[in-house]
Amino acid sequence: MRSPARIVSAPASIAVLPFVNMSSDKESDYFSDGITEELINALAHVKGLRVTSRTAVFALRGKNLGIRELGEELKVGTLLEGSVRREGNALRITAQLIGVSDGYHL
Repeated sequence: MRSPARIVSAPASIAVLPFVNMSSDKESDYFSDGITEELINALAHVKGLRVTSRTAVFALRGKNLGIRELGEELKVGTLLEGSVRREGNALRITAQLIGVSDGYHL
């Protein structure tokens, strides 16, 4: 009798895409990039999670690629995307976790 096949899942992988500055203030670009870098660094400390490098994700900035294309290019199963809006003293940061296989929010 053969033993059942062992299912080995691929390690969890994520790319944090550069957060988009939705403000009219271009100085917020620096802040948006900082959020992206902080998230990459924080996630890199999660055991068992592969995190795409800052260099790789920032190299794709401004390219018009879909979710699946980004996932294939970065070799990840999950994308984290977000935006920053600053208006006066108000600051709004949004983030979405998206599965590459189907493009749906997780």
